[in-house]
Amino acid sequence: MHLISRRHIRYAHDKTDSPVLSIDSGDHVCLETYDARTGTIQADTDLLDHPHPEGANPITGPIFVKGAEPGDSLQVHILGITLADQGFLAVKQNVGLLAHRAGQFATKIIPISEGIAHFNNRVNFPIRPMVGTIGTAPAGEAIPTSHPGPHGGNMDNNEVKAGAEIHLPVNV
Repeated sequence: MHLISRRHIRYAHDKTDSPVLSIDSGDHVCLETYDARTGTIQADTDLLDHPHPEGANPITGPIFVKGAEPGDSLQVHILGITLADQGFLAVKQNVGLLAHRAGQFATKIIPISEGIAHFNNRVNFPIRPMVGTIGTAPAGEAIPTSHPGPHGGNMDNNEVKAGAEIHLPVNV
């Protein structure tokens, strides 16, 4: 199995980025990733009151698949997802569906253990880990990782989880 550490992150799907790994079809790869804020939210005092300096939704890679050519489709199997021992819930001031109730920025660190997110002493939720951003380099200009599109990108789809099989286009 190949391993790519999260020190190999990008903030765009870009054909000009040099691959950090070349693999054969069928190889297994373990990708270390960051959360949507590149690990900068670690305490309740860390707020979303300013944009991340490099962007949102970092991706790990890129990976070159030997023999893949434009017009091909990559079949990707998500074999597993291992989470950190905490996540975060963050609210932006006056933004979102409940903006009228979000008068200030707020963050809550959520401990995670044994498949459960522990919101507080009374409220706990089973976790459903998913891949937020995955994709291939587009043939044209680079696409920020926060944007979805035909290349994949920021899908935030609960079905892109362990056991899922997705197909991504080879553009370059």
